[in-house]
Amino acid sequence: MDLRALVVCPDQDSANLLMLILSELGLAAEHTPSITRGLELLDSQLFDAIVLDYRADSSSEEFLSRLRQSSKNRATMLVAYSGWARILFCIAPSLRSVRASVCARRVA
Repeated sequence: MDLRALVVCPDQDSANLLMLILSELGLAAEHTPSITRGLELLDSQLFDAIVLDYRADSSSEEFLSRLRQSSKNRATMLVAYSGWARILFCIAPSLRSVRASVCARRVA
């Protein structure tokens, strides 16, 4: 079984690094610089993990909301970062339900 990841990040250099790391972890990664395109992919394909450059704007909030409503991806693990990991949080689904547990931390 191949594991797949979606990288939603407007910065190509950052996306390339993330995709390299994911590849070394054994995940096939697909990149889009656009949240709009990310939403299209979210609706049409199944991903095991999603990495989101979280911009704290309405489009990022919409992405998070649509992820949790997605019939294909609501159980997908999300890793979101802001400003290259100044704030990093993970949302992973509970094993017994689709409720998410959230952990956040500030990185110095």
